[in-house]
Amino acid sequence: MSEPIHRWYHSVMGFPPTLVRQAISDLDCRSSGWLLDPFCGTGTTLIESKRASVSAIGVDANPFSAFCSQAKTDWTVDPKELSSTLARMNKVIMASEKPPRVRVADYPHTVKNGWVTPVIWARASTYFDLSKRIRKTNLRDIIQLAIISAIKEDCADVAFGPEIYKRARKRHVSVYSGPLCQDTIWVKVKIASVLSFEMNWLLVSSRCK
Repeated sequence: MSEPIHRWYHSVMGFPPTLVRQAISDLDCRSSGWLLDPFCGTGTTLIESKRASVSAIGVDANPFSAFCSQAKTDWTVDPKELSSTLARMNKVIMASEKPPRVRVADYPHTVKNGWVTPVIWARASTYFDLSKRIRKTNLRDIIQLAIISAIKEDCADVAFGPEIYKRARKRHVSVYSGPLCQDTIWVKVKIASVLSFEMNWLLVSSRCK
């Protein structure tokens, strides 16, 4: 999934946005009132509805799916505020001297199963805990979604087909050393570059309508 907004978090079980785009056009949803997606998943239909200026409601029994849809359809985040918040978080993280101590018994199943390394999980948890201090809900949600997406897409030793399975371990650079550390990858590539750029893109698109 390489399309803007959709790629903030991609579910392998989702359908392509082009399918929704075509359906909205064919059914002339703009003149038919509201669009309802009772199994909205990670928001493909809701995103395309919003891009087409079609009123839509999405429902999902899975709390994480609902969270993804909410974060991906709130386009009110200020790109500059997003970047500055991430910079402050990264400064705090990089100032720490060593990973926090975590008892093996406290590791989640993702670590115990070998899907995510203990070091990556510890650092991601630190990022996530920092994000909880952010007062603005829309800003907090999008950063938390980016952290989760970074772990799944860039750091975890898993793949989906569509069932989850373990793959060969990726060669991880130490998260505490050098300019190529995993933290830099998360913040500059996954979070700052993608989300800040696309937030700016949304602002420009909305002005052009």
